[in-house]
Amino acid sequence: MKIPIFLVIFVFFYRAIAAQDLYVAPDGCPEGLGTLDSPLDVVTAFTDTNRVIPGTTVWFREGVYEISVLKNRNHVHGTKDNPVIWRALPHNRVTLHGRMVIYQDDFWLWGFEIEGSDQTGVKIHGGNSVKLINLIVYDHAKSGIFVSPNGGRRELYGNIIVTTQA
Repeated sequence: MKIPIFLVIFVFFYRAIAAQDLYVAPDGCPEGLGTLDSPLDVVTAFTDTNRVIPGTTVWFREGVYEISVLKNRNHVHGTKDNPVIWRALPHNRVTLHGRMVIYQDDFWLWGFEIEGSDQTGVKIHGGNSVKLINLIVYDHAKSGIFVSPNGGRRELYGNIIVTTQA
């Protein structure tokens, strides 16, 4: 079976266009464009499925983010071939003050700090192909990272967990 060349070209360019970079900053706002000059706030980016689509990399600009709790239940998620990746910009120290709860698939957290909550720093409930990469998780009242037995494959590597009280 021959596949028409226009279909191959369309699929290639669609994937290239669908994948995007968005930027968040401590002083970002919900009306931001998600660019370096007009960043989003982290809560909007964490929950807005119209802006953060599979294949998106969300880049954290340097600073401290007061998040209380971020949950992605019924919100942003990736796909097997196009995960959603949350990363600190290179050479930027990024600290999220609060905790994160992950429910969705193909969701990666990479290269930032999560500090100080009255609960667990990062909880993974369900979700397949969730990755925690090079995080520093500290000063939480319960465990730094909790991984529920429900769900599929998870990868945790390069993480540092310190001064948790559990």
